[in-house]
Formats: sequence, C-alpha cells, structure tokens
Amino acid sequence: MEPEFAGRYRLGAELARGPGGTFRAAVDPDGREVVCRRLPVGRAEGRSAFMREQSVLLGLTAPNLVTVHDLLTEGDVVTLVLDPVRGGSLRDRLDASGTLLPKEIARIAAGVAAALDAIHGAGVVHGDLRPENVLMDDSGPVRVPKLTGAGLFRITVPEPGTSMRDASKYLAPEVVGGGEPAEAADVYALGVVVYELYCGVVPFPGGYVRRQDEEPGRPGEMPDPLWEVVRLLLAVDPAMRPAAGRIGAVLEAMVPDLANSPVGPRLARPPLPTYGQQNRTGAMPGIGDTVFETPLTGPPPPRRRKRKLVPVLVVGALAVAGTITALSIGSASSPPAVSPVAVPSPSSASAAATSSDVATTTTSAAPSVAPDLVGKKLSEAQDLLGNGIQIETVDSIEQTAAPGTVIGQDPKAGAALTGHIKLTVAQSAVEVYLADLRPVGGGSWSNDSQPGSIAGKSYLHTVSKGVYPCSDTGAIEYNVSKGYRRFVTTAGIDDNSGDSGLKVQFEVFGDGRKLTSVMLELGKPSPVDVDLSGVLRLRLSWQVANPACHSSGGNDAFDLGEAKLLGLPGEAPTPTTTS
Repeated sequence: MEPEFAGRYRLGAELARGPGGTFRAAVDPDGREVVCRRLPVGRAEGRSAFMREQSVLLGLTAPNLVTVHDLLTEGDVVTLVLDPVRGGSLRDRLDASGTLLPKEIARIAAGVAAALDAIHGAGVVHGDLRPENVLMDDSGPVRVPKLTGAGLFRITVPEPGTSMRDASKYLAPEVVGGGEPAEAADVYALGVVVYELYCGVVPFPGGYVRRQDEEPGRPGEMPDPLWEVVRLLLAVDPAMRPAAGRIGAVLEAMVPDLANSPVGPRLARPPLPTYGQQNRTGAMPGIGDTVFETPLTGPPPPRRRKRKLVPVLVVGALAVAGTITALSIGSASSPPAVSPVAVPSPSSASAAATSSDVATTTTSAAPSVAPDLVGKKLSEAQDLLGNGIQIETVDSIEQTAAPGTVIGQDPKAGAALTGHIKLTVAQSAVEVYLADLRPVGGGSWSNDSQPGSIAGKSYLHTVSKGVYPCSDTGAIEYNVSKGYRRFVTTAGIDDNSGDSGLKVQFEVFGDGRKLTSVMLELGKPSPVDVDLSGVLRLRLSWQVANPACHSSGGNDAFDLGEAKLLGLPGEAPTPTTTS
C-alpha cells in the first residue's frame, strides 16, 4: 500500500534529493499528479515571512509559474505541493548546450519576467532566481519556462563555510552590500541569467562589490537589442532597473528580430568590466530613463531615496506594438586609474558589508606574447594567461584528445597577444547512428538492423544497400538541420557479395555540394570522415562502376559500417527514429 502524507496525499517514488529539499511524486485526493517538495526550515527568523508569502502564492496561476497547491508544516519541515513539470531545468539545458540562440534566450527570459511580474503583483520577492529554479516544461510542442522556488531564500541557508553574500552569483549589488532582496533584485538576477545563457558565464563572481560606474563587459557580439536590455537589468542602481512586466514585454517583442542572430561564444570567463564617469545625480551616463515613453524605474531599494535620472542621447530603439521604445546606450570609456574592486574573502565578508572601504586586487601582468597552449587543459591555459586576457572558447569534436584539452589557438604560440585569444577545445561528441535516422524523400536502405562485414571485419551498426552489378544508381537523403559537425563511417563492398569485381562510386553531398567521393571495392575498407558544419541536407549517393557486367545472383551490396553523425551537446537535434 502506498504511504500517505498529511492524510490526503498518496506518496510515490522519490524524484530527487539535494540541498533544495526532497522531491517525491504524489497523487492528491482528486487523483491529480503532484510533487511534494519537503525542506527543513534552516532560518527560523524568516519562517513567519515565508509562511505569509507562501499563503499568498497558494493557487496563484500563470503560464510561466509553477503553481503551489498546498503548504504543510511538520515541526521544522515544510512541504510544498506543486505542479509536476517534466523536462529538466534551465541549468540542465545550459549544461548540455553551453549557450543558447539569442531568440531562444529572449523567449525564455520573457517567460521568466512574466512569472516575476505575477509574484511581484502578489507582493512576493523570489530572492533566488537562477537557472536551477527555472523548469523547462516539455509537455507541449515548445518548451515553456516555469519559475519555481519563490521566497525559499527566507528559510534556506547556504552551504557550510559559505557566507550569504558569497552564496550566489545572481545577487544584486544592494543585496551583496547587506540589503534585503526586493523586486529590483529579482530583475537583476534575470539579467545575470540572460548574460549566462548567451555566453556560458556570469558577468561577475559571487559576492563581487561593484563600483557605481562599473558595467559588465559585453560578451562576444551579443545583438544590440538584447545587450541594451542586459545593461538595464544589471544596473548598479536598483532604481534604474525596469519592472519585470515591462521588460518581459520588450523581450517578447524582440524575439522575431533575433531570428537570424547566431549563437553566442562559449566563454571561459567574462570580458573585463567597462567604466564610465558618474554625473552629479549618481546615475550612470549611457543608460536612459524611459521605456514605452514612461519613466524607466524599478522599485527603490529599502530606506533609500529614489534618484533623479538624467535623460541622455538615445541611440537604440525597440518597436513594441507600434510604439518605439527608447533604450539609450552610451559609449563606455576605458577604465580610469581607480583599481577594480576585489571579491571579498569569506573571512572579510561581514566587515565588507558594513564598511565603505574598497579593497583592491593585485594581478600579474598579462603576457604580451601568446604562450603555447595546445595540448594543455583549459584550466591550465587560463592560469597561464592570467586575468588580463579575454578568452574565447570554441568547442570542437576531437576523438584523439581528451575532453577539455586545447587543440588550437589564435593567435598562434609566439605571436603578439593584444588582450584576446581564441582557444579551440576538444569536447566529447554526441553520436547518432545513421540507422536511427529516418531518410527523407522516400529512399531507404536494404538493411539497417543487421551487422555488416567489410574485408573480414564485422561492423555492428551498419546500413547496407543491395545493388544490381551491371547498372545501378541511387541516393538517400537526410535533414540534419545544421545540427551535426561530422559524418564518419567505414565504407566498402559487403564480404558476402557474389561479384568479386564489383565497384561502386560512393559520394557524400552537403546542400548540393560534393564533400567526398570514394571508389568501393571488395576487400578494401574506405574510411570516410566528412565535415558537416552548417549543412542542412545530407545526401549519400552511389553508382555501380563495373568495367564488365557479371551476374552474381542478386547478393551484391555495399555497406556503411558504424555510420554515424557526430555533434556537440545542445546542437545535435533529437533523432527521428524509424520505428
């Protein structure tokens, strides 16, 4: 008999267990599937505020919000009864792909902003927005982001030995400085998430104390509209950050305009910050104060007077429902003579939170000549380059080098190094066998489920095509959607063919362009390794090339042994099988 919880929930299997609590599948009294999230109250002082906020959230529904159906307490343990969301978290997706397309980033961020708008409207601050707390619902044709975990920061504690201000890379500057999280802090965290989805790293380390005029470095070639929004969300002054609902509308409106924007680079570390001079009001020049032609201000921080914002030159615009939205962007100057702010150590965290003194970092000079990094682990390369060099990483499928190993660099070793270097890093490949893909256009293989044999060697994953020895030609095509980097196989005449003189010309085409051509003969395996980067449609064609026609009883065939497509995690599409 299944165990019951609180006399009305039938508990099922444990789904997950970790610092965020224990998750168990359950069924409510109406037979509806739910998830019970049980977690201890680690901060007793925040319990009353937590219970008050969660009672407000009970039953609150929004398209991008995980609904809380019930709240139960049992001693020092609370249990939230939630909607089940299948599809993993945004963190899972980011780990798999490294970075996301700008249009997808804007779509996801718009949904998260809408969820924030819903909970802010109920008077609740999320307080812990990060990719782990955004679930990706894959129950429909498009994955829908759903925000969860609102208000849990009030009762949870960081890992042992970690101060609160160092616990998260998503904390707003005013929270790092000791203030309570407010709605504007959630908006800041959304900006960090958008930044990370584009380049794979956050703009500042956890607990980093930013100067008033310090802006994040622009990662790669982030599209202008997206970058304008990120700058606003990551403003040091919380009064300059727009409300969640407003920024969500802007993000949603820009999705069509980002359709052709390429995926961002996967960086090993963020670009260096930029600096600008403060004006007399304390506001940063270069960021405007209007959106939808209304004041662009977020909720003011606690016990702090809202600053007057100075209008500046508008050079960027977004069209939303026929309304031109002005988001001003100014040119950032070079860093002034003031030293950058250091990340406080755990031992000095409490002192830094109550003192206005600024600690400075001491960094070694960046190398002026590129060192030889090929063959080294990426972490070793980063150590050799130091903090003054912007590192851009490009993942590459390399089966002869260990994952995480640098296999190429630009500039080359010994060349002048001017602040930026591109490193090509070996990564493990996602492998999809050709036998698991469905051809398009009606073509098919004679056999795609039995091992083949070429020159006395057996190949488990083989596609085979029977041919007529006197005259035969044909082709099979696949939609590969620019999702794969390489096509590899060992091609040859099947050992069981009756015509010992059979020859087949085998060719590979990508989007109509010939990529390789090999002559297949009995007893001669031919390795094929083709670059498919950027290829939409793969075409495999053949033509019998016998100089003389010999009838052999119909057993003649050529094999593609271990034929597979190689891609990077997050790029390779889900295969359509031949079931």
